[in-house]
Amino acid sequence: MVERLPDALLREAVTAEHLWHAAGDLLAGVEHPYGPARDFEAVLGDGQRLPPIALYALAANRALGRDIAPGEIVPGPGNPAFDTITAAGMLLVLRGTARKWREPMTVSDRIWAGPSRARITHLILERGLGLRAAKIAQVTRMYGRATCSFCGLDPVAQHGPAGLAALQVHVVGGRDHFLVPLDALRCLCANCHAVAHESLF
Repeated sequence: MVERLPDALLREAVTAEHLWHAAGDLLAGVEHPYGPARDFEAVLGDGQRLPPIALYALAANRALGRDIAPGEIVPGPGNPAFDTITAAGMLLVLRGTARKWREPMTVSDRIWAGPSRARITHLILERGLGLRAAKIAQVTRMYGRATCSFCGLDPVAQHGPAGLAALQVHVVGGRDHFLVPLDALRCLCANCHAVAHESLF
């Protein structure tokens, strides 16, 4: 019989960055033994749906450096898999139900974007569900902290843990698909992000 992995280990090891890579693997058609979605589905920003246990198990494979056998992760609300997926900013919905709508742009975004398809696409990509959390997790893993890659602002040092709210993600270069590679992103403070947009269009 397969032993269930300890919740504490999974909560500490699996991050939004791992989930983002796992979503890319699933969308690319990687084979896995975890089966289709059962009661719930994970919804990406473009409406594509993924089986949450497969998503989380593939993320755990990457985090722990080994293949996770079916049964080592227990599905369902309140467990590490579902908690980590929702904490990473992705949506979980009952299988087959309509997607919960999440407005990808604010009123000021729409005014700024105007009729420009390129601006609208850029803004929607940057608001991909889970994208910001994945990039911040990647930067924190690599450098020990997340700062603005342009001006160097360390929002946590300046404002405490809530300071991370000041960091946004900016897509570098043109993209025409939802699942943006993390290396195509930069963490920017709100001021530098506004300047980046102004110089982009």
